Amino acid sequence: MRPGSGVMGPAALTALLAAFPGALLQVLIRRVGLDDSIKTTAIWSAVIAVLVLAFLAPFDWRPVATGDWFLFVLVGCLGAAAHLALFRALQVAPASMLQPFAYTLLVWATLMGYALFGDFPNIWTIVGVVVVIAGGLYAFSRERASRSARWQKQHR
Repeated sequence: MRPGSGVMGPAALTALLAAFPGALLQVLIRRVGLDDSIKTTAIWSAVIAVLVLAFLAPFDWRPVATGDWFLFVLVGCLGAAAHLALFRALQVAPASMLQPFAYTLLVWATLMGYALFGDFPNIWTIVGVVVVIAGGLYAFSRERASRSARWQKQHR
């Protein structure tokens, strides 16, 4: 999103609103993962997702074509594997250490957007991505240096 009043449409607000529960999920997974197993976290996450989606489904339900069930199962299996990997990663490392890896999503989104829709980001989008990634990597390096300085101070 670029500065200005014309940007804040429904799509931009949806992205901003989706970022909050995504970040909250990572914090909660990290916190719960310290006490509970990955399986417990995965099961409760799935149960909550099913309950939320069951509440929302009647408002926009459409019958599923028979040939699409394979894709649903495939996406479900890939999503479950991704969640288990995320749960494990958050169990062994703080979210701030894992965040630089999340920036690869920008690369994957760009590649998929180009491959599937023939859409490539304009120069301002690329500049914004570079600024976001640079800021995140700078924060990561500062935190790492701070952690290293604290460790050295404690072990003198």
